[in-house]
Amino acid sequence: KQWYQRRVRGLHARGKFTVWDTNDILTLRTQHRIVGSLIGSLPDHTQQNLFHGVPLLLEIEEVFVGIQNNFLTLEDNVVFETPSKEEVESYWSQQYKEAEELTIKERERKKAKEKEWREKNHQTLESNNNSKRKRDEQKEKQAEDVNRNEEKDETQTTTSEDSSSNSEKNVTPISSSTTQTTTTQTVETNQNSTQNEPNQATPTKPTDKTPPTSTTNPQTPPFDLNLTIPSTSLRKTLSFSIPQLTFTSQQILRCKIFSDLWSKGFYLTCASKFGGDFLAYPGDPLRFHAHYVIIVVEFEQTITALDIISYGRLAVSVKKSPVLATVDNNDTVRYTTIDWQGVT
Repeated sequence: KQWYQRRVRGLHARGKFTVWDTNDILTLRTQHRIVGSLIGSLPDHTQQNLFHGVPLLLEIEEVFVGIQNNFLTLEDNVVFETPSKEEVESYWSQQYKEAEELTIKERERKKAKEKEWREKNHQTLESNNNSKRKRDEQKEKQAEDVNRNEEKDETQTTTSEDSSSNSEKNVTPISSSTTQTTTTQTVETNQNSTQNEPNQATPTKPTDKTPPTSTTNPQTPPFDLNLTIPSTSLRKTLSFSIPQLTFTSQQILRCKIFSDLWSKGFYLTCASKFGGDFLAYPGDPLRFHAHYVIIVVEFEQTITALDIISYGRLAVSVKKSPVLATVDNNDTVRYTTIDWQGVT
């Protein structure tokens, strides 16, 4: 309960408002919806600028809301004592010592990483060599199978030729007398058949030589060759004052609008990158995108059509709604939202 009711302690020096306690920074963000901007560097990563640490820099509008709602106190014009020569020397000695320790740690880290890389590379080379050796052995085995099958095919062909030649030798020769008798009988029979049937065609004379019959039959090879291929893988001046601070009329106008939006439950940050004054978030900026770009204008300020187009194009290009905010003569905050639509 005391943590929820605590007041945040801020420092005001040279026109800047900062908070150095991490618990205060957490309280501002979680309990009061004050975001601010971290501007310090991280001790272990001093060269990067993506992530920052303490202190937390507050805008004057955030300070205004904090003092107005009594959850922020300021220590104005804080003066720090000048360190002595011994303290300066001790500080730099400590800095050099820490830098040397960090250098040694970095070298050890690089050596360990290099050793790990070499071991991993060696294992990769051994694995590649084993894979290559297996592929070579597989290719040699396939080549031997092919040669063995070819030799087997040649042996079968030679055997079939020998058997056909033996069959030719076993044919019984026909004697001349038998041939003459057969020929005479054939001629006589042909003459008689010709006289009896003159319209029939004369049959051809049979040849003496009979072509050899081959026992071989051209078929596919008696083996299957399966090759395995390895795969590769604004407004007028307002009468407003806060102790310890002096505001200009423009700052008072911005503070009024900021306070009104904050009271409506929005998280607010700077919108200079988006062509406006404030970005309004429905929740914590770490979890939500901004819905509105707030543009602060004077109540009697003249706005041209070109200005409206510029506001609309800037906001729509970042998927946000442009809102013109001002304070009228009755000290009432008024908002005008530009509904930007494309024309086809």
